[in-house]
Amino acid sequence: MLQSGTATPKDRNFITGCILAGARKGRFSVDVCNPGSVKNMKAEVNAILTGNHTLQGAPSHAVVYTLNGKRVGFTIVNCLSSECIELELYTMAVAPGYRGRGYGSWIVRDVLNRYEYQRFYARCSGNSPVMRCMLERHKFRMIDTNEQGYFILQLDHEAA
Repeated sequence: MLQSGTATPKDRNFITGCILAGARKGRFSVDVCNPGSVKNMKAEVNAILTGNHTLQGAPSHAVVYTLNGKRVGFTIVNCLSSECIELELYTMAVAPGYRGRGYGSWIVRDVLNRYEYQRFYARCSGNSPVMRCMLERHKFRMIDTNEQGYFILQLDHEAA
């Protein structure tokens, strides 16, 4: 079973590495060919890990998941409203060597259990059908598509 813990600056390279690996496949909005985009992503992760907020000031919480002491995946959840009633699964990834074993679903369930009563949103790249299907299995439904082609999903508490 996975263990969870609040991410710290020691997890920075793991988190940014997972994001960059996914971005190379189009699963994250980071343009890996643009040094400025990569630098901004790293600054955002650093702000979350050191101050529990995004660069824009939104309260955030990062969690790292481990198995037998090895990092398997992570999540970052942001508040979308001042009262933190509305939340966003800002980013989530499972390390390449651990994909396809159900850890992503386990992580999503853990996040939803932590924030059981809040309104929850997620954005998902059109290049990540596995993530979209996983979110839909956990009762998220697509409500919109943004200008970058990302699907906007909302947790449907009535279906849960």
